[in-house]
Order: sequence, then structure tokens, then C-alpha cells
Amino acid sequence: MYRDILDKESEEENLPPSPLPWTQEEEEALMNLKNSNVNDISTADTASARFAARQKKEALNTLKKMSPEEREAFLQSIDEAAAEDEQETD
Repeated sequence: MYRDILDKESEEENLPPSPLPWTQEEEEALMNLKNSNVNDISTADTASARFAARQKKEALNTLKKMSPEEREAFLQSIDEAAAEDEQETD
């Protein structure tokens, strides 16, 4: 029924546009990426890396706002957690 409503001309107008042809410049850029060293690719500017950096800054700011007693207890708990991690890896 829907096909009966559309005529040939309107069907052609509703077709998606053809993609632009692949250029030599794009091909060269792709080859450069394929041939690049994986170690040259940095993840520093990813959402995950930015989130981790922000978390570190927030943790440091929180630490600075703690009283000396709170800071000592917090650092001690970090040391204990690190010691537990070392025991698990041994």
C-alpha cells in the first residue's frame, strides 16, 4: 500500500546521497596510521585518562584538607592496602 503512494520520482528523491570518493590524501593518511608504531599512540587525551587525572587531583585536594590525624590514618590505610597487594602478588 505504501509503495502505491510513492511514485517513481519521489522514490529517487528519497535515496541517500552517494558518498564522496576516497581521496589520495585520505589514503596516505590511512597508510601512515597503519605503518605507525603502536608505541607512538598516546592514550593521555582519552576520557578515561582525563578522569583518572581528575581523580588524582581530587584525592590530593582531599588529603590537603584533612587534619593531621585524619591524614595519618588515611596514609596508614593506604600503606596497609599496599602491603596486602604485595602479599597477594607473591
